[in-house]
Amino acid sequence: MTIGLSTLVTAAAGSDWTLFTRFGTPQAMISFVAITLSALAGLHPIIGISVLASILNLQSGEQTVFAFVALSSWAVGTSVGPLSGINLSLQGALRGKRLSHDEK
Repeated sequence: MTIGLSTLVTAAAGSDWTLFTRFGTPQAMISFVAITLSALAGLHPIIGISVLASILNLQSGEQTVFAFVALSSWAVGTSVGPLSGINLSLQGALRGKRLSHDEK
């Protein structure tokens, strides 16, 4: 998916285009918020991370910042995402307890 998306971006915008000219703290915060909000809307965080990775041209020091953003946004995104496996299993478990409690 990442290779296909980066090829599409290169074909549409040219090979010199990148989302950010550099990837520092402000860009990391914007990326974190965007991935987390998309997870809150129901998109799995790995999709946002893959899309972001395919349109960034990261230098050596920026790769560490991106890795931290990816890890933290994945952790928060799976916690707040309504369709994540964790939340779906908790909803099912709590619904089962509520049903058995109501029957008594």
